[in-house]
Amino acid sequence: MDLSFTPLALRPEWVSILADWFQTEWPEQFEEHSATEHFEKELNRDSIPIALVAVAKDTPIGVVSLRDSGQLEGVGPWVGGLYVHPEIRGYGVGTALVRVAATLCWQLQHPELFVGTTLDGYFERLGFD
Repeated sequence: MDLSFTPLALRPEWVSILADWFQTEWPEQFEEHSATEHFEKELNRDSIPIALVAVAKDTPIGVVSLRDSGQLEGVGPWVGGLYVHPEIRGYGVGTALVRVAATLCWQLQHPELFVGTTLDGYFERLGFD
């Protein structure tokens, strides 16, 4: 699979697609605000918060966010909102998204990156403690 990665800010027309994915996958998390508002806050190109989109054949197939806050106050940035379209899962897209996000984090002078998830063992396999 030929993958590329782009900040959502370069393809803002995809906000509604990603918002639909999140509303479907995590409806309980978007009761107070819309998923569209969530992604509109991440329309940055080179600063956190930022959403990075995995693209195949000019189509979004996954997304990950870098956020400046997370589960612990005063600690960050955080990986958040990792999502890969169900038809594409199992092909390494999620792993690639996390690696691209980590690389960007370090390029932005953040020496640490944090995760909080219910995905048992997923991030540990990627080298997170």
